[in-house]
Amino acid sequence: MTKHVETGNLEIKKSVIALIGTLLTAVISGIFLLISSGRIDPFSRSQPTQTQVVIASTETQAVLPTIENTSQIEKTSQPTGSPTPASMIATVTTNVQSIQAKLVELTSAGSQVKQVAFTPGSGWIILFDRSSAVWEGLPQGMVDKIQGLQNVGQEFRHAEFSSNGGWVILYARDFVAWNSIPQSAADKLTELVNTGGAVRSTAFNATGGWVFLYGKDALTWGGDVPQSLVDKLMELANSRSDVRQVAMDAYGGWVVLYDKNSITWNGISQPAVDKLNELTNAGELVRQVAFSPSGGWVILSGTNSVWLGGLP
Repeated sequence: MTKHVETGNLEIKKSVIALIGTLLTAVISGIFLLISSGRIDPFSRSQPTQTQVVIASTETQAVLPTIENTSQIEKTSQPTGSPTPASMIATVTTNVQSIQAKLVELTSAGSQVKQVAFTPGSGWIILFDRSSAVWEGLPQGMVDKIQGLQNVGQEFRHAEFSSNGGWVILYARDFVAWNSIPQSAADKLTELVNTGGAVRSTAFNATGGWVFLYGKDALTWGGDVPQSLVDKLMELANSRSDVRQVAMDAYGGWVVLYDKNSITWNGISQPAVDKLNELTNAGELVRQVAFSPSGGWVILSGTNSVWLGGLP
């Protein structure tokens, strides 16, 4: 039997196979070329695109004003800044003849005057630095208390006198000592102490009135307080103002320091008004006001400035 082989079809198949081989070779060569050029990483996986967010850090630099530590008595500027003599630290001095001379001495030595207060007679006390005091004409009971507190290193915060010869001392963080003050004032202090109301400041007038500041921003009053002052205190209390100090003179006048550096007053002497206006217009912080029974006054302001008038 004769076998017939279709040579034409066989040749076509061979040609197709050869063409496919050529194409595969070209493709493989192209792939290797891309790999070798670094355009394709055969081991890489598709990674999600990450966006880097750069947050600018803004720093606010607080520029503090330069504070010049000046100590002033009336209009005479006194140099300060020298170290406090060791004899002035935690000591009590008596028999000082002039409050003006002592204030000049203390501020000139760089001592920080914290408060001045006057007795209903001719006595006075100056609290300075942490636990130092100097005075003239104080009741012996108060002298004994001051010396006892200093012997154990307690810090003085405040001192005040009532018109009947009584006195109050605030010391340490929230301790209060008093003697011979009006009964209504004593009862209120007892109540505040028993309820944890830390007393911040006290004030008495010549007619038995009193005002106490306590807690963060609370206040209370009693006795014969001028109605104009009561009205102002109620106004400030209702507005949640921070009352820092109340001072009453012997003639029905008063001053209230409140908030950062606000002041209101009524019925005080014109020289004191002029000085308060001058200080507030200059933007200087008024820290404390005190009145003597004879009509004199002392104003503490700024870092360690003292102003006074009408004192013997």
